Amino acid sequence: MKLQGEVKGSIALVLIDSGASHNFISAKLVSKLGLPIESTPLYNVRLGDGHKKGASGCCQGVKVKLGNYRFEETFFLFELGGVDMILGVAWLATLGEVKVNWKTLTMNFCINGQQVQIRGDPKLSRTLVTPKALNKETEIEAVSLIWELESADQPNAYHTESDRKIVGLTGKQTTELKDVLKECAGVFEETKQLPPNREIDHKIPIKAGIDPINVRPYRYPHLLKTEIEKQVDEMLKAGIIRPSNSPYSSPVILVKKKDAAGGSMWIIGP
Repeated sequence: MKLQGEVKGSIALVLIDSGASHNFISAKLVSKLGLPIESTPLYNVRLGDGHKKGASGCCQGVKVKLGNYRFEETFFLFELGGVDMILGVAWLATLGEVKVNWKTLTMNFCINGQQVQIRGDPKLSRTLVTPKALNKETEIEAVSLIWELESADQPNAYHTESDRKIVGLTGKQTTELKDVLKECAGVFEETKQLPPNREIDHKIPIKAGIDPINVRPYRYPHLLKTEIEKQVDEMLKAGIIRPSNSPYSSPVILVKKKDAAGGSMWIIGP
């Protein structure tokens, strides 16, 4: 639920999120309002995709106004992006029993015997964006988000992989892109075998009698485990990697691609 709140007489975009354990405030708003920051040990914030991001610092006793309701809360500093403040369970738990109507975007609760209603702003919620309106977007972050949602919600929006790549380009740009793809066709071909032998093969000389270092395997979420196994299986079938019986090993990591599809990743080996 999103709505406009007020902090020190300044308008702030507030997100009420029961999926957040604590309250957070953007460093940009803190700097703008000159709010005092108390130092804290470094803490990790676990994001929705499972990754963690480090941050530090908090603002005590921040006075917030939502409609006619006023309160004070502690907020931890974090780069929020699309909103100025997040009110999480740390604040929701102080309200007691809360009645929420998601259709009307209203929250009703009782504080000190008085009934309080907070109403979200439907204009701040996500709405369907037409292609015509999308072409007028100038904020890259907003566009990438819209494309990601569209590709998930409308899988048949494009007919072929090549159509997906050139959608939104002008006729001249499409022609130039096809010329580049044709000229560099060899670069974009799927690899079917191991790289050719080079004049010098990379080797790591090891002293005789030295055993491999005994270290624990790296831990990673189940989602990453599935993606690693999928990509390794594809590369084995393509012949660009092969099984190894070496007692030495190196970890692999996954790096998210900055593409319109969203969620796709590169696998980076040793």
